[in-house]
Amino acid sequence: MSFLAILDDEYNILEVKWSDPVYLVMQENKNLKSLIIEEEISLLEDYLKETVNDIHISKHEYHFIDYDKLQTFFSKRNNSKILIFGCSDFKSLSPEFIKIIKRFMITFKEDCEQDKFLTTESIRYNFEKIQTLNSKLVVAERQLAKKNSQLKKMNLVLNNRLVKDALTGLVSKYQYRDEIAQMIEDNPDKFGVFMFIDIDDFKNINDTYGHSVGDEYLIEFANRLRSLPIENTIHLRIAGDEFGLFTYGLTKVDENYKQRYWEIIKENIISKPFEIKGKQLTFSFSGGIAVYGIDTTEIYELIEYADIAMYEAKKSGKNKMASFKKIGGNHES
Repeated sequence: MSFLAILDDEYNILEVKWSDPVYLVMQENKNLKSLIIEEEISLLEDYLKETVNDIHISKHEYHFIDYDKLQTFFSKRNNSKILIFGCSDFKSLSPEFIKIIKRFMITFKEDCEQDKFLTTESIRYNFEKIQTLNSKLVVAERQLAKKNSQLKKMNLVLNNRLVKDALTGLVSKYQYRDEIAQMIEDNPDKFGVFMFIDIDDFKNINDTYGHSVGDEYLIEFANRLRSLPIENTIHLRIAGDEFGLFTYGLTKVDENYKQRYWEIIKENIISKPFEIKGKQLTFSFSGGIAVYGIDTTEIYELIEYADIAMYEAKKSGKNKMASFKKIGGNHES
C-alpha cells in the first residue's frame, strides 16, 4: 500500500495525489496525524520537523488507525509545503528500488512548485490525463468483459465435453461417478440399481458394415437407452460398446424388481429393428445388475460388481441378465 500527499506546516492534508488502497488517505482526511495511532503522533511530529530540502526517509514505521500494515515515510519540503510519500513493507525494498523512489520524488517535486497546479495550463493538462486514463480504463473493461465471455464459452464447451460422451450424448466416463454421487447425496437412505450393459458381438457390426455404420448403431442404441420409461435414472456410456444405467431413490429392490427392470430395457431396445443404409440390424446385449445399499455402498465397487455379473450373463449365452451375488452363483434370466 502507498500514498502521496501534500501537507502544510500544520500537517493538514492539502492535496492527495493518489492513495492505494483508495481509502488509506483520502481528501476527506484533514490532518495526517488523525490517521496515525495516538502513541506515534509525537514521533510523527518530530519526523516532519526534521524534513529538509533533500529527500528524508523516516527511521520509524508508523501504524495507521484501523490498518494492520506499518508505513515508512519519504518526505521533501517545498517552501511551506511538505510532499510526503508513504510505503508499506519498506524494509523488503531493494536499494535500487529506493533510488527509483527518490528520483521520482525529486521529479515530482519539480512538477509541484508552488501554484503550478493552479494555472489554466496545468488544470487542462491534468484533466486531459484523467480523460486519457478513463478512456484506457473503459477499453480495458470492455476487453476484460470480452475475454470473460470467451472464457465462459470455452469452459462451457470443455464442461460439455467432460460431462457428455461426444458420440452418443450420454453421461461420459469422466463424469458418471460425480453424477451418481450427487443422486445419492440428495437422498442418502434409498436403494439404487446399476445395470452394466455390453452389446453382444458388436465387433461383427464394425467388421461387416464398417465403422460409420457401427457409430450409427451405437447412437441409436444410446437413443433407445435414453428413452426408457424409468424415472430417476442416469444413462451413461462407459466405453466402446459398454453402457450403463443407474436408477436411484428406491425403497425396495428384490429379484422381482430386477427382473422387471431388465424386461423394460429389453422391450424398449429390442422391440423394433434398426434400419440403416437399407439394412435391417437388430440389437442384442447382455446385462449385469448390482444394488447400491445391499451389495455395496461404494460407487466404483458397485460398477465393478455389475460388470462381473454382466460377464456371467455373457458366459451363459448372451442376451441375458445376471444379478451379482457375493456368495454363491449369480442369478440369470
